[in-house]
Amino acid sequence: MDKKHLKILDAFKALAAYGGGSGFIFLLFGLFKANDESGYLLISMGIGFMAASVVMLLIGAFVGLMEEYTLNSKEKTESQGSSQKNYNKNKLKKGDVPMLTLITGTRNDQ
Repeated sequence: MDKKHLKILDAFKALAAYGGGSGFIFLLFGLFKANDESGYLLISMGIGFMAASVVMLLIGAFVGLMEEYTLNSKEKTESQGSSQKNYNKNKLKKGDVPMLTLITGTRNDQ
């Protein structure tokens, strides 16, 4: 990815770093306090924060890649018209329709 596409990933990276760090802190406090009932809550919160930070990092990478893809596709030239092939109607049987016409929805039964 280019540097201009990494800007959005930086925000998600920072969010994932803060979430992972706070999750690790909750996990450590929960392990030290494992005898109490609140220790299990802290452990589960820590694991949840760390898992959410990984998901946020993956979402950031996905959004960055999609942004790069859309900006690169706008720079390319438009396609050169339709790619429909001309079929000889005599070679087709009466019920047969070329597959391309079924996809584009231009079926003409004549």
